[in-house]
Amino acid sequence: MPVAADFLKAAGEQFNFVPQRPQSEIEFKRAYAKVAFAAGLTKEQAVRIYGFEAGGNGTYDVQAGLEYQTPGARAISTALGYNQLLSTNSVELMAEQGDQFLTVLKTRAGKFGRSAKEDVRNKIDVLQLMVNFSRTVRMIGPSMRSSRTHTKGLGIHAMNLDIDIGPLLQTQNLWTSVVFARRRGFKESLTAAELEMMNLTGDGNGSIWS
Repeated sequence: MPVAADFLKAAGEQFNFVPQRPQSEIEFKRAYAKVAFAAGLTKEQAVRIYGFEAGGNGTYDVQAGLEYQTPGARAISTALGYNQLLSTNSVELMAEQGDQFLTVLKTRAGKFGRSAKEDVRNKIDVLQLMVNFSRTVRMIGPSMRSSRTHTKGLGIHAMNLDIDIGPLLQTQNLWTSVVFARRRGFKESLTAAELEMMNLTGDGNGSIWS
């Protein structure tokens, strides 16, 4: 089972990119909270789902099976981060919401100085490559069509570790279910438990509502 080191290696090999890691855990938490609030997620939804998925003290790079430093611990899936996205979730979200992620980065680029702006522009170029690729494969479920596709998918999954893109992916994974529920006529605000049940379906659409 691939782990964070493999995701980072794939990002470097397939996209010539190294995700920008946060300087501290609290930096990532604040970035995630800002994005989640702006998207429309409630405090209860964000905190309780984080508590369920990451145990309440999991780090931004926590992976399923490696929550605790115990002898013999091993990854049991590619589930990563506060909301435990699978690598296929990351690719699907990139295909569906990539334009939105690009818009966010382009807006941020206009607020930085020359050197920082150049770094963001490089990230925008890489993100565009990832979006383009994700739309050619649209991987849903565990199936990977080739070893190359699998490796590129892991490279995209590494973006969950990036301080700019990670919070967007983690938030969008939940917000997609909120939107799906509304379209199906569920007018009330989803409780954290209801949203988590949709999140557990793993497909980003909350198929249990069908």
